[in-house]
Order: sequence, then structure tokens, then C-alpha cells
Amino acid sequence: MDLATVRRRLVRHWGATVRVGEVYVEHHERVVFQSVTPTGTRVVVKAFADPARLAVELAALRAAGTAGVVVPEVVEHLPGLLVLSWLDGEPLRSTSPDRYWSAAGSTLRRLHENAATHDIPAAGSDDWWGWLRGWLPEARERTRELLPGAVADRLSRILEDGYATADVPPKRLLHGDSASIHWRIGHDGVAAMLDFGDACVGDPVWDLVVLTHWDEGRLAAVLGGYRADPALRARVDLLFEPYRVTRHLLAVDWLLDHGYDAHATLRELTRLASWTGRDRTAPIGWARKGD
Repeated sequence: MDLATVRRRLVRHWGATVRVGEVYVEHHERVVFQSVTPTGTRVVVKAFADPARLAVELAALRAAGTAGVVVPEVVEHLPGLLVLSWLDGEPLRSTSPDRYWSAAGSTLRRLHENAATHDIPAAGSDDWWGWLRGWLPEARERTRELLPGAVADRLSRILEDGYATADVPPKRLLHGDSASIHWRIGHDGVAAMLDFGDACVGDPVWDLVVLTHWDEGRLAAVLGGYRADPALRARVDLLFEPYRVTRHLLAVDWLLDHGYDAHATLRELTRLASWTGRDRTAPIGWARKGD
């Protein structure tokens, strides 16, 4: 899949020139770019090599929208391709005020509490912990290839201890990749969500951790917006480190498999192997978004 092919297809469909604005993604799995329809409407075009991923995104967008979450509207749906409405607003950044992060937490609660889960696949074939434990050998092998042995051993212990938890998480619709790059904050202060291609049914703590995994100091604002009760806060405290390590390891795999630089994420994993157990309220000044 490439941009030129997607553009030619859209030219045939629209019968008009297709303007290509900012290109967000272009690789063999997906192409995502800004454009303008023949009627002058600003849109985002998303093309998928895997029809199943498009189906997941489409179902999750509908479920989230029905639940009251602000998401892009589907302007057109063609085989393998979505044209989505453009959402105005400010990106969520490390420097954004706490009220933006709180708004994101509030939106996640709305998604988790109200969105229907039918037509959305369950992570790990409905066995959340089984899926994570089954992934451990692969994660251990990858860390040993890329990181010093002591770091790899420490990361493996973090994962094993976290995955050994006995509780069964509630099954909720997850965004799945709720990192800050997939948020827009409107002028009314409402947080909108983008890019539901990784949506699944699983543990809502996953979304909370992925949102803050590069911005740990914003976790308090997110949990405040989420109106997290003591039980949920305890689960976040228990699972933050293993979920964060898991997210970074998955990102390393994706970055390397798609030809991107994974050094920032590997440095962060090395830091986490030595910093685990520090006061989570302490600022992490040098960490930056990388996945």
C-alpha cells in the first residue's frame, strides 16, 4: 500500500483532483493523510491493507459516538478506505494544562462506561491475562536482543509480577492506543478521540496507562477527570509499571518492524528498569513522547 495508489483510487471515486495535505502515516499497512473533498470539506483519509482493522475502527467509532464521545464522523466508507471528518482543536501535549488531561480522563470514563462492545474483538480471545502471559516469551526474547541482560531480566520480572495478578479486569471498550497524539481538545474544553484502529475489549486501566506512559506526572489529573474511585486507583498503582513496560515493548516491535528509530523507547525502558519503585508523584523531566 502506498500514498499514490490510495490517491489514484480516490481520484476515480470523486472524479476530481485529490489534494494531499499532511501525511500522517505511509507504510505497507496503512496510509493516513489530510485532504479536502470536492465540496471543500476538510477530511482525513485512512486506507487499510487489512479489512479487519478497518472493520474494528468503523465499529469502534460508531460505539464511541453513540456513547457520547466526540469522534470523527464517517464521511465515506469504501472497501479498505475511510474518509473521516476533520476535528478542530488543540493536540494534547506534555505542556498542555492539567485541565486538558483531566478532560481526556473524563472522556475515557465515558467511553469505558457507556460504549457497547459488540463487534469489537476481545484482546487475547477474551482472556486478558492469558494473552499477556502468552506474550511474555516474545517480550523476553526481544529485550535480550536489544538491551543489556540485567535490564532485560528486570523488565521481565516487572511483567511477570504484574501479569500474575489474580483479579479479572472488567471488560470495556478500549481505545487501545490512547496515547496523547490521538487526542484533540476543543475550544469548549471537551476532549475528542482519534484513530480507533487498535480498539479492543479489555482492561480500562490499559487506556489510562497508555495515555500517561510518557507523561506520568499527568496521571493525577487524568484520574481526577476520570473520577477514579479508591479501588480503581489501587489497580492503576498495581498495574502502571507492567502496563507501561508492555506498551513500550510493543512500541519497540512496531517501530523496528516499520523502519523507525526505537532508541528513545529503549532508553526509557532502561530507565524504567532502574527507576521502578520511585515515588510516582516525582516529575520525570527528560522523558518525551516517542510512541
